[in-house]
Amino acid sequence: MINIDDKVALLGVKKAEELFINDETKTVELWRRISMRWHPDRPGGVVDVFTHVKELYEQALIKIAADTWGKAGKITIEIVSPTETAYEVKYHTKHELDVGMMYVGDSLVTFVLDSDNVDLGQKAERQLKSFKFPDAHFKSGMKPYLPVCKVHGITRAGQYMMVLEKQPREMLLRDMLTYFGGKIEPKHAAWIVSRMYNIACYFQITGLSHGDISPDTLFIDAEDHKARIVGGWWYSTQLNSKLKVMSGRTADIIPASIMKSKIATLQLDGELIRATGREILGDITGGKLLMDKNIPKPMVTWLLSPSSTDLVADFTSWQKALKDSYGARRFTVLALSPSDIY
Repeated sequence: MINIDDKVALLGVKKAEELFINDETKTVELWRRISMRWHPDRPGGVVDVFTHVKELYEQALIKIAADTWGKAGKITIEIVSPTETAYEVKYHTKHELDVGMMYVGDSLVTFVLDSDNVDLGQKAERQLKSFKFPDAHFKSGMKPYLPVCKVHGITRAGQYMMVLEKQPREMLLRDMLTYFGGKIEPKHAAWIVSRMYNIACYFQITGLSHGDISPDTLFIDAEDHKARIVGGWWYSTQLNSKLKVMSGRTADIIPASIMKSKIATLQLDGELIRATGREILGDITGGKLLMDKNIPKPMVTWLLSPSSTDLVADFTSWQKALKDSYGARRFTVLALSPSDIY
């Protein structure tokens, strides 16, 4: 049990679970006691301690409400094809998807697609084997940002399992968003959007549409400002081809023109990137962002505008919006690692 009168001990707490418990009433009671002791308006109060514990308290309430408290665990999955093997999957968080489940571990991300979505898993498997590059230099620069499949197969229950590589410092953007209480600081959201565009420009060059860019498919390395789209490849398709299947989120976001034509255009991924930008700022619809004085107006205006069919041009205009928002480009440190949130 952490001594709530110990400033050093409180500042050393990294996760909500280390201080609070999975009980809303008791968590609120403990927060009130800590608030009474450390609020800066009270004798002996300290701003840094109060602010730090307040963030942990807010995370605790979010996890209790979302039933994600201490969800780390492990499962055993038996594959019967192409070879019969049993895999023990250790994970920090698990997430329900439209097509099945995702398990986020230290160095692997495991997807188990429902038996009626096996064809989608096999489609993703084919896509991960067929990335194209205009030349060797482009390949060496882009390949580290694309997913690598380590294991795939059909389970004994008839599901499709796919295990993709995860770099040790990578975190699922959805898990980051949960950690920060549903909102990421604008200066960090800015470079995350930029990294999405870096990947999307590759899609444009090679004639590919991902179709599910979101906090549930994007993994972030906060230390190096890197991003990779690890999930959702079962929705990917060649540009200008028919969209045979899409996620519920994508269906809710894309313009009526794309929904009507069911054709994969560059605008599809462009709209998903802008929606993700708005979502990590705290409001996927964007309405509340206009009233938030902490978010630069040029940035919000740009994210609320429609995507074009030229993502390279969109990225250029996005960079101008960032310059109008923050001035000259500079690296902004985000002090967050997997050990903080997992």
